[in-house]
Amino acid sequence: MSTRAGNTTGDLVWSGMLDGAVTTPAVLDLQIQVGAKTCPRTGDDATPWVTSAGTLLLFRNESLDDTCNPIGGFDLYAVPLSSTGLPTAAGVALSALNTSGMSAETDPSLSQDSCWIYYASDGGTADFDLYRAARN
Repeated sequence: MSTRAGNTTGDLVWSGMLDGAVTTPAVLDLQIQVGAKTCPRTGDDATPWVTSAGTLLLFRNESLDDTCNPIGGFDLYAVPLSSTGLPTAAGVALSALNTSGMSAETDPSLSQDSCWIYYASDGGTADFDLYRAARN
């Protein structure tokens, strides 16, 4: 996440490595699937996390209605990544982990064996707890 380009809400940026040299960071055009609609990523901080194999990006996004408008709270999403580190599809909600209402789920990551997901949630109380769930 970066606000270097003057964006006060922050952009999720991507930078790859080619032959050991880091490429210039570029904003990652991340889309999410909301019902039958595809919406752009929104919110200040996506709390991005990528698997060690580089094949899956977990992130948070503002909770959205079916017209892409924020409705309060934050949900967790996952998006597959190509071998170049770019998304191959729109991100999908981790519905089994996202609670309804004004709750905020954030900071997702997977265990080393990718069998467990760890994340924080406030359950709508603004008091965060850490959770662990089996990955389906």
